[in-house]
Amino acid sequence: MARVQTDEADWNEFQELARSKRRSIAAYLGHLVRKEIGRAERAADRSAKRGAATSGSEQVGDDEPWVPPWEI
Repeated sequence: MARVQTDEADWNEFQELARSKRRSIAAYLGHLVRKEIGRAERAADRSAKRGAATSGSEQVGDDEPWVPPWEI
């Protein structure tokens, strides 16, 4: 069981989305929870892979550490 904190307009729009997908509110919320858990796991995997790839002495120049392009 969960409580959802959002304004009434957003909640009404969410309910309409669930109905348009022919899902119950509970089933649609469960689907969103599973998607978020999967997204978080993929993000953690990417972070771990980045950490493994940048560990050690990968240096650019003398004292300048390597910075991934997505962090520039």
